[in-house]
Amino acid sequence: MEILDTNSKQCKILVKDGKKYVIRYPRKIGATIEYYRSTPESEILKIIERSNIKVPKVLYNGEKYSIQEYIEGELLSEKYEDHKEIDKNVIDQIIQQICRMADIDGTELMEYTSWNDNRSFYEFQCANTRESIRRLLWKFKSII
Repeated sequence: MEILDTNSKQCKILVKDGKKYVIRYPRKIGATIEYYRSTPESEILKIIERSNIKVPKVLYNGEKYSIQEYIEGELLSEKYEDHKEIDKNVIDQIIQQICRMADIDGTELMEYTSWNDNRSFYEFQCANTRESIRRLLWKFKSII
């Protein structure tokens, strides 16, 4: 058994008997304080999967970590690093996933939220998205 390092403190790769698995650690502010926006990922994955969205299967869920199925993939940012055109079927798949996510009943997630002001959380996420798009526009002069 071997644990591969990653760039993430919340995610490591476990190799056992030639198979890869993902070890996920909860996000923490300090040694014992869970990140205020953290939601149990394994519960969120179950909700998302019921909407026919492909997610990694949770194989073990414990208090200190969870183990998920490892799905081999390729980052779009690496595949299209030369800014060549993205295949239309790839864009269609992304759009279909986003549309499915938009149809998820958010009330089911409320059981797992620890924040009290959903409006300010939503506005914070919108501001983050706007800032990301602004940086991309400046860097690439366009968005595909």
